Amino acid sequence: GVSFIDSQIRKLSQIRNTLWEILESFGTVKTYGGYYFLVPVPKRPGLSDELAVHILATQYKVLVMPGTPFGAPGYMRISYGNVSSDKVIDRLLSGLTYLRDAVEISQSEQKLAELLNTIIS
Repeated sequence: GVSFIDSQIRKLSQIRNTLWEILESFGTVKTYGGYYFLVPVPKRPGLSDELAVHILATQYKVLVMPGTPFGAPGYMRISYGNVSSDKVIDRLLSGLTYLRDAVEISQSEQKLAELLNTIIS
């Protein structure tokens, strides 16, 4: 009933606030009325939103969506509706930090970017 809905809203609000404290420094767009954030993909040669999503999934075990299908190319759509652990938040932070601070994208990641761009084009 109503108490279940209230408890879910409280849980989502706590997760939203925790994630916002972390994601704000990445230039994140804070949405209202949704359960997601739009995080910009760092401006790096060969790094598309699709490749950034792939890196987060394969290297950091965090699933997010590219922004392009949602009308936001150059962003990643990060939903917090099902975030259930601090470990997930820690992996997300590590992955976003890597995307932002890595000296260069590896050769295998560059090849994957080329493949993804071919498929998408």
